[in-house]
Amino acid sequence: AGLSGGTVGTHVRHGDKYYEAPEYPFEDYWSIFQWLAGSPSADFLKRCPSSPQLVEPFRRLLPAIASKRLYVGTDDPKVQELAISTASGWSLTYMNVTRVQKRMQLMDLRALLGAKEAVMESLLNLHLLLEADAFICTWTSNWCRLVDELRMTVAMKANHLSLEINKHCPRFNWVFGQGKGTPDFR
Repeated sequence: AGLSGGTVGTHVRHGDKYYEAPEYPFEDYWSIFQWLAGSPSADFLKRCPSSPQLVEPFRRLLPAIASKRLYVGTDDPKVQELAISTASGWSLTYMNVTRVQKRMQLMDLRALLGAKEAVMESLLNLHLLLEADAFICTWTSNWCRLVDELRMTVAMKANHLSLEINKHCPRFNWVFGQGKGTPDFR
Protein backbone atom coordinates (compact mmCIF):
# COMPACT_ATOMS: atom_id res chain seq x y z
CA ALA A 1 0.00 0.00 0.00
CA GLY A 2 2.86 2.44 0.71
CA LEU A 3 3.17 5.35 3.12
CA SER A 4 0.19 7.40 4.24
CA GLY A 5 -0.10 11.01 3.10
CA GLY A 6 1.74 13.53 5.23
CA THR A 7 4.57 11.16 6.15
CA VAL A 8 7.94 12.75 6.93
CA GLY A 9 10.76 10.57 5.65
CA THR A 10 14.32 10.58 6.89
CA HIS A 11 17.49 8.62 6.44
CA VAL A 12 19.73 8.86 9.50
CA ARG A 13 23.19 8.17 8.08
CA HIS A 14 25.49 6.74 10.75
CA GLY A 15 27.25 3.85 9.03
CA ASP A 16 30.65 4.25 7.46
CA LYS A 17 30.11 7.96 6.78
CA TYR A 18 31.49 9.10 10.15
CA TYR A 19 35.05 9.54 8.89
CA GLU A 20 33.91 11.95 6.14
CA ALA A 21 31.31 14.12 7.81
CA PRO A 22 29.77 14.85 11.21
CA GLU A 23 26.98 12.60 12.38
CA TYR A 24 23.85 14.06 13.84
CA PRO A 25 22.17 12.25 16.72
CA PHE A 26 18.59 11.12 16.28
CA GLU A 27 17.55 13.80 18.79
CA ASP A 28 18.54 16.50 16.27
CA TYR A 29 16.28 14.89 13.66
CA TRP A 30 13.51 14.48 16.23
CA SER A 31 13.49 18.21 17.01
CA ILE A 32 12.88 18.92 13.30
CA PHE A 33 10.07 16.34 13.11
CA GLN A 34 8.40 17.91 16.16
CA TRP A 35 8.79 21.40 14.69
CA LEU A 36 7.21 20.38 11.37
CA ALA A 37 4.32 18.73 13.18
CA GLY A 38 3.60 21.98 15.03
CA SER A 39 5.24 21.13 18.38
CA PRO A 40 8.66 22.80 18.37
CA SER A 41 10.71 22.66 21.53
CA ALA A 42 11.76 25.91 23.19
CA ASP A 43 15.37 24.94 22.46
CA PHE A 44 14.62 24.57 18.75
CA LEU A 45 12.92 27.98 18.58
CA LYS A 46 15.90 29.53 20.36
CA ARG A 47 18.39 27.95 17.94
CA CYS A 48 16.26 28.74 14.91
CA PRO A 49 14.23 31.93 15.37
CA SER A 50 13.60 32.13 11.60
CA SER A 51 11.82 28.76 11.56
CA PRO A 52 8.35 30.18 10.72
CA GLN A 53 9.75 31.80 7.56
CA LEU A 54 11.48 28.56 6.54
CA VAL A 55 8.24 26.62 6.22
CA GLU A 56 6.05 29.41 4.87
CA PRO A 57 6.40 28.28 1.21
CA PHE A 58 5.20 24.83 2.29
CA ARG A 59 2.30 25.97 4.49
CA ARG A 60 -0.19 23.87 2.48
CA LEU A 61 1.69 20.66 3.43
CA LEU A 62 1.87 21.34 7.16
CA PRO A 63 -1.66 20.18 8.11
CA ALA A 64 -0.89 16.73 6.66
CA ILE A 65 2.50 16.63 8.41
CA ALA A 66 0.81 17.53 11.70
CA SER A 67 -0.74 14.04 11.56
CA LYS A 68 2.65 12.85 12.90
CA ARG A 69 3.60 10.07 10.51
CA LEU A 70 7.29 9.21 10.25
CA TYR A 71 9.36 6.84 8.12
CA VAL A 72 12.88 6.25 9.46
CA GLY A 73 15.52 4.69 7.27
CA THR A 74 18.91 4.12 8.86
CA ASP A 75 22.04 2.01 8.81
CA ASP A 76 22.34 2.17 12.61
CA PRO A 77 20.36 -0.31 14.76
CA LYS A 78 20.48 2.10 17.74
CA VAL A 79 18.69 4.81 15.72
CA GLN A 80 15.83 2.44 15.00
CA GLU A 81 15.59 1.50 18.69
CA LEU A 82 15.64 5.18 19.68
CA ALA A 83 12.96 6.03 17.11
CA ILE A 84 10.72 3.29 18.46
CA SER A 85 11.15 4.45 22.05
CA THR A 86 10.83 8.19 21.22
CA ALA A 87 7.95 8.23 18.75
CA SER A 88 5.08 8.16 21.24
CA GLY A 89 2.08 9.80 19.60
CA TRP A 90 3.57 9.28 16.14
CA SER A 91 2.81 6.60 13.58
CA LEU A 92 6.26 5.15 12.94
CA THR A 93 7.24 3.13 9.88
CA TYR A 94 10.61 1.48 9.42
CA MET A 95 12.08 -1.49 7.60
CA ASN A 96 12.49 -4.52 9.83
CA VAL A 97 15.73 -5.63 8.20
CA THR A 98 19.15 -6.75 9.32
CA ARG A 99 21.17 -3.96 10.91
CA VAL A 100 24.18 -5.72 12.32
CA GLN A 101 26.32 -2.97 13.79
CA LYS A 102 26.82 0.75 13.41
CA ARG A 103 30.23 0.84 11.74
CA MET A 104 29.96 -2.15 9.41
CA GLN A 105 31.53 -1.45 6.01
CA LEU A 106 29.04 -1.71 3.15
CA MET A 107 31.04 -4.44 1.41
CA ASP A 108 31.10 -6.48 4.64
CA LEU A 109 27.33 -6.06 4.96
CA ARG A 110 26.88 -7.17 1.35
CA ALA A 111 29.01 -10.24 2.05
CA LEU A 112 26.92 -11.05 5.12
CA LEU A 113 23.49 -10.50 3.53
CA GLY A 114 24.30 -11.44 -0.03
CA ALA A 115 24.27 -8.99 -2.90
CA LYS A 116 20.61 -9.54 -3.81
CA GLU A 117 19.30 -8.97 -0.27
CA ALA A 118 21.46 -5.85 0.23
CA VAL A 119 20.26 -4.35 -3.06
CA MET A 120 16.60 -5.17 -2.39
CA GLU A 121 16.75 -3.59 1.08
CA SER A 122 18.32 -0.45 -0.38
CA LEU A 123 15.71 -0.23 -3.13
CA LEU A 124 12.85 -0.64 -0.66
CA ASN A 125 14.31 2.14 1.52
CA LEU A 126 14.67 4.35 -1.57
CA HIS A 127 11.08 3.64 -2.64
CA LEU A 128 9.68 4.56 0.78
CA LEU A 129 11.73 7.76 0.98
CA LEU A 130 10.42 8.77 -2.46
CA GLU A 131 6.84 8.34 -1.22
CA ALA A 132 7.31 10.64 1.79
CA ASP A 133 5.77 14.12 1.60
CA ALA A 134 8.72 15.72 3.42
CA PHE A 135 12.35 14.64 3.58
CA ILE A 136 14.96 15.39 6.26
CA CYS A 137 18.56 14.31 5.73
CA THR A 138 22.17 15.45 5.55
CA TRP A 139 23.51 16.55 2.18
CA THR A 140 26.96 15.23 3.08
CA SER A 141 25.48 11.81 2.32
CA ASN A 142 25.44 10.84 -1.35
CA TRP A 143 22.53 8.51 -0.58
CA CYS A 144 20.50 11.46 0.69
CA ARG A 145 21.41 13.52 -2.37
CA LEU A 146 20.33 10.67 -4.64
CA VAL A 147 17.01 10.38 -2.79
CA ASP A 148 16.48 14.14 -3.01
CA GLU A 149 17.24 14.25 -6.74
CA LEU A 150 14.85 11.36 -7.41
CA ARG A 151 12.16 12.97 -5.23
CA MET A 152 12.38 16.14 -7.35
CA THR A 153 12.31 14.28 -10.67
CA VAL A 154 10.92 10.74 -10.68
CA ALA A 155 8.61 11.24 -7.68
CA MET A 156 7.58 14.73 -8.91
CA LYS A 157 7.98 16.25 -5.44
CA ALA A 158 10.16 19.24 -6.28
CA ASN A 159 7.57 21.43 -4.57
CA HIS A 160 7.63 19.36 -1.36
CA LEU A 161 9.61 20.07 1.77
CA SER A 162 13.20 18.81 1.73
CA LEU A 163 15.51 19.97 4.51
CA GLU A 164 19.09 19.43 5.56
CA ILE A 165 19.71 18.84 9.22
CA ASN A 166 22.26 20.84 11.20
CA LYS A 167 22.75 22.12 14.73
CA HIS A 168 20.86 25.38 14.15
CA CYS A 169 18.15 25.95 11.52
CA PRO A 170 17.50 23.28 8.94
CA ARG A 171 18.30 24.36 5.38
CA PHE A 172 16.50 23.71 2.14
CA ASN A 173 17.78 20.99 -0.10
CA TRP A 174 21.16 21.43 -1.71
CA VAL A 175 19.64 22.54 -5.02
CA PHE A 176 17.51 25.31 -3.50
CA GLY A 177 20.49 26.20 -1.29
CA GLN A 178 22.54 26.94 -4.42
CA GLY A 179 24.96 24.16 -3.46
CA LYS A 180 26.31 26.09 -0.46
CA GLY A 181 27.35 24.02 2.47
CA THR A 182 25.56 24.42 5.75
CA PRO A 183 27.75 25.98 8.44
CA ASP A 184 27.78 23.78 11.50
CA PHE A 185 29.13 25.36 14.65
CA ARG A 186 29.71 22.31 16.83
